Amino acid sequence: MNFPLARQHFYQEVQQPDAQINLAKAALAIAAEEYPNPNHGKVNSFSHF
Repeated sequence: MNFPLARQHFYQEVQQPDAQINLAKAALAIAAEEYPNPNHGKVNSFSHF
């Protein structure tokens, strides 16, 4: 199945052991799917996490 990139990031994050999940990164992945246009300043990068 072909999922959007934001959902793939979320899936990769939550597949880790609980203690290693970065909740901020997982939440940003969900937000990136809901607000995909980075020109609005909502979510535009995962690089700083």
